[in-house]
Amino acid sequence: MEGEAMAVVQFSETVNDPELVPVTGESSIGANDDWLLYAAAGTLVASGILLLTRNRKAGLAVAATGAALAMLDQQETVKAVWDAVPEYLGEIQGLLARVQDTVEEITAQGARLRAALGK
Repeated sequence: MEGEAMAVVQFSETVNDPELVPVTGESSIGANDDWLLYAAAGTLVASGILLLTRNRKAGLAVAATGAALAMLDQQETVKAVWDAVPEYLGEIQGLLARVQDTVEEITAQGARLRAALGK
């Protein structure tokens, strides 16, 4: 094999692409997290069936369990809703104040109308 030239090539970067990891037969990352979603869905379906069959106490207990599991699965969503609650309460309080003012105004106008018709 005399006369053949050989070359050495140096790779300067390493490849850290998770898609290039060899398949080992194990489940992918995050697939095991779906059990909570399936458990929540299953308990909510079971609670619906119990409520339809007039098993109110058991249905409500299972529904509460399903809701708790769903909240565990959707922690980011629950946190976002919880953080928005004060803003919603402020808007509701403003709406109720406007309704109260309107009711008071209608009551005052009714009293004036009765007084005008009574004279």
